[in-house]
Amino acid sequence: MNLQPRNLVMVVNDINVLRGLLAQEYKVLLCTEDQFPPDITMHPNIIKCSILLPPFEAVSIELDNQLDSAYNNYMNYLNAYWPAMSMSLLIYISILKGQPMVLYFGSEFPDIKILQYLPQFFQSYIGITFALNGQGAIDIDKAPYAIDALYMQCEIQALQALSFMPIGMDFLPTTVDKMIVEMHPPIMSGDIESGNRYFKELVKEMNGQTANAYGQRYYSPFSGGHFGGGPK
Repeated sequence: MNLQPRNLVMVVNDINVLRGLLAQEYKVLLCTEDQFPPDITMHPNIIKCSILLPPFEAVSIELDNQLDSAYNNYMNYLNAYWPAMSMSLLIYISILKGQPMVLYFGSEFPDIKILQYLPQFFQSYIGITFALNGQGAIDIDKAPYAIDALYMQCEIQALQALSFMPIGMDFLPTTVDKMIVEMHPPIMSGDIESGNRYFKELVKEMNGQTANAYGQRYYSPFSGGHFGGGPK
């Protein structure tokens, strides 16, 4: 585990605190079905994350007082349902690139017990910790896994993966193999070790830049404030 401090705040049902953080250029992950005034719902830094709320089946199980089964259903949903997992991984990448984030819960939070496990899911499975008070953290060691999952699912392109990767970290073999096929470097197909060294050097040269020499911008998660895909 390689934890680095980040500005990651968790807020529960406090619209005044929410407005203050929006004024400080935080991106807000809105994990609630509550209604908000237009100045919040239309704010460019609001990211609607209803996809991360517990599915109906999990809530129904909880209402039957089967909390363990409801919890397992919710965790399976977050881990196996790709739209939910994709959202979580894009949140990770955005934080990795230095974006301050707020995990915001609404009026449902005290009543839906399994929803209270979402911060734990982020910490244990995704590698990001939101703090009620003080500063949160990100586990940098999770970066190759997040990038690999998004890249293998074609959510990001090879250049984007190189741009997001921390300098000096090894790529996963599946990432390297796909990059060799797509980018045609001077590396034999299947030579994972040489490919990893080659792409690590590219990461060092790019140094996290988000545009090439011709000004073509790479996709940056939530750059417009809303979930989307493909290069900007």
